[in-house]
Amino acid sequence: MDRRASATRQALLDSAQTLFAERGFDAVATRELVERAGANIAAISYHFGSKRALYLETVRGAMHDERFERAWSELDGPFTKPADAARALAVFVRAFLPGLLEDRELNACSCLMLREAMQPSEALDDVLRQFIEPREQALEDAIRAARPELKPKEARLCARSLFGQLLHQHLFRPFFEGLRGRPHAKRDVQAITDHVIRFSLRGIGLRDAQITKALASSARPTPDA
Repeated sequence: MDRRASATRQALLDSAQTLFAERGFDAVATRELVERAGANIAAISYHFGSKRALYLETVRGAMHDERFERAWSELDGPFTKPADAARALAVFVRAFLPGLLEDRELNACSCLMLREAMQPSEALDDVLRQFIEPREQALEDAIRAARPELKPKEARLCARSLFGQLLHQHLFRPFFEGLRGRPHAKRDVQAITDHVIRFSLRGIGLRDAQITKALASSARPTPDA
């Protein structure tokens, strides 16, 4: 692919990320996408095959943001001891949540996922199978490794609860900051992160000593306010 074609393809992806995140798949017309990208009407078909394929590629790009890929990679097993899995869950939260809380613009990945949840499109099944399902499975596996006696259904509920807390802190950040009267400082982000870890590991059924160890072993240097 030559430089001009590559630039057009990237412009379409940038256009799609903005418009799909703002309004969802169904509410965005093909013509809007190409006009915003400064491309001709045939560009989507040429580079992606269809609007649906462009949407999926946009979600794929958002989901594979390097920061969040590193976070999900913390859950890669297998884990030889429950303590290792508990630490991995804590490290995952520390890697994932601050990115959501400290980014002043809505993160494209979470925004696109939530759009798809609230306004399911023809792409829902692909999003579920290619993106949501493997990540939920990674959380489930780490949770069961941390507490092996959990049944699969229990681990699945715990995984959804944990991920729900992450998205809740992200989506309601404007409310929480409004109630506080100021934006989150570094120390606030750390306190929220520690709370989510502690609350989630306790919900899984770990003992206080196990939770304290996971918090300590996953901790980063205390940031300035």
